[in-house]
Amino acid sequence: MSTALESKNLQTQLWNLLEPTIKSEGLELWDLQFSGKANGGGNVAIFVDTPEGGIQLEQCVEVSRKLSLVLDMEDPLPGAFNLEVSSPGLDRVLRRTEHFNRYIGQKVRVRLYDPLDGRRSFTGVLSQVNDASITLTVDGKNDVCIELELVKKANLIAEFSFRNDAKEQK
Repeated sequence: MSTALESKNLQTQLWNLLEPTIKSEGLELWDLQFSGKANGGGNVAIFVDTPEGGIQLEQCVEVSRKLSLVLDMEDPLPGAFNLEVSSPGLDRVLRRTEHFNRYIGQKVRVRLYDPLDGRRSFTGVLSQVNDASITLTVDGKNDVCIELELVKKANLIAEFSFRNDAKEQK
């Protein structure tokens, strides 16, 4: 079995093992990343969030404690490993169809494995999502349809607006 396939199978196994514990806390498993070493061990990074967005540090600590117990009992990983539990962040990775659906109308950056129309990177407003592709409105006018299997990485782009409160205080 190839190393990439073994890694994908392990990620799926970890996802299925850990998601029920995370859901029992009223949270959602946003993403899971595993980087292993040839002699066993490695890092398991778990990204959790509330359904509304905005997880608290105390929630991450509690989930980390519970996931550590599950991993110790089930022992799916050879050797010692580091467990990290955190928020997906403002510039969160978008991997699953449900991630993209949640952020329709928001600005995203998409990087591709291979060029599409001579480009590997697109930034635009996510305008449509289906099971096989997403559509971005780039530069406010050009719609670009991207097959999900071509996406190497996609991130939400956090945008902040600052208003001039001095005008409102008059």
